[in-house]
Amino acid sequence: MGMSNFWVFWVNTSIATYFAAMLRRQGSFPHFYASPVAAKLRKNRYNANPSDCPLVDSAVKFDYIIGVKDDIFSSRGNLKMIKKIHILVSLLVFGLIFGVTYVNAADYEQEFVVRPEPILSGGANRLDLRFNIRHGKVTLKLSDDPDFIVKVLVGYDKKELTPISSESFSEGTFSVDFSSGDFSDQDMASPLQIWEIQIGKYDLETNLTLDFTGVQTHMNLGGMPLDTLALNFKGTQATVDISEPTFFSVRKLGITIEGTFLTLANTGNTNFEKFQLKAVGSSMDLDFRGAYAAGDYNADFNLSGSSARLSLPVTAGALVVHRPENRPVALAGGGWSKELSGSPAGYMTDDYEDQESKLNLYISSLATSVHIKREGTNLQYQLSY
Repeated sequence: MGMSNFWVFWVNTSIATYFAAMLRRQGSFPHFYASPVAAKLRKNRYNANPSDCPLVDSAVKFDYIIGVKDDIFSSRGNLKMIKKIHILVSLLVFGLIFGVTYVNAADYEQEFVVRPEPILSGGANRLDLRFNIRHGKVTLKLSDDPDFIVKVLVGYDKKELTPISSESFSEGTFSVDFSSGDFSDQDMASPLQIWEIQIGKYDLETNLTLDFTGVQTHMNLGGMPLDTLALNFKGTQATVDISEPTFFSVRKLGITIEGTFLTLANTGNTNFEKFQLKAVGSSMDLDFRGAYAAGDYNADFNLSGSSARLSLPVTAGALVVHRPENRPVALAGGGWSKELSGSPAGYMTDDYEDQESKLNLYISSLATSVHIKREGTNLQYQLSY
């Protein structure tokens, strides 16, 4: 609650308290009570075969509101008391109009739960998760709770903003899609939905796809059983951390962003085999630290009208190849060598051949600035417009 709302709340509360005391002394104090607007609409637990029943539990919850009994004006109220009641009601209405938010009425929560027993017993050997979210705030993290594979809680304040889910099972792959639902793009000044996503620990290769538009998000994907990861962001502010190695090596890491601010930390903890990034009109901070195994790690970047800042670890050699070749390159701090054998030619760190882990960065850019710095050293690579 902001300071202005706080003072409105304080003044109205003080006035209301004063009149309530007067009303109580005269025996005409209204009796308030809490009443449920609605109970949970549907809450089922399925432990059967995927073909027999839906595998995603869903429930709708409602907050409580304050109701007023019918005898609010009963008994000894005279004309003078009625005037006092009218003043009290007017003051409360004034407070509500000017932003008093201490009564949170009719907020909705939608919960989805994907449980492991029916999926695993049904013969699934792969999981496909997709989140299509618009105009919301999203948090995503790993959970140690063994009772679910995925748990999603969505908060929203209008019934028409109810999110939806769908599931399917085909050829050993269980697929679940979560979506913001169908609503018109209006009132974009603030997020329309609040998503809290938890993914459990399970031994099932997972394809995770995140399609976000107009989203603010902070995610930690460390330790998750990811086989492929696709991030498709538009008009989004995103911080993505892979704080610990993923349960499986990520075969394909794909990022497509437009008009987005992206911070990606500890990318090496995915142990990616292939990393593709396409950016238009975006700003990126990419941190390649992580627990690298021996081998080559290939990244292919296509950047347009963007800016990118890359941080490389000292635990892996680096090769940087940029296209077109005539772009101006500024090298600083020493430690770079011209690599002449490839076409087009690039630059490599002096320890490239000696390192067991090798980062190979191929960058195509247009109207883009790229700054590469090696962690803990003065080694820098500047690719300007």
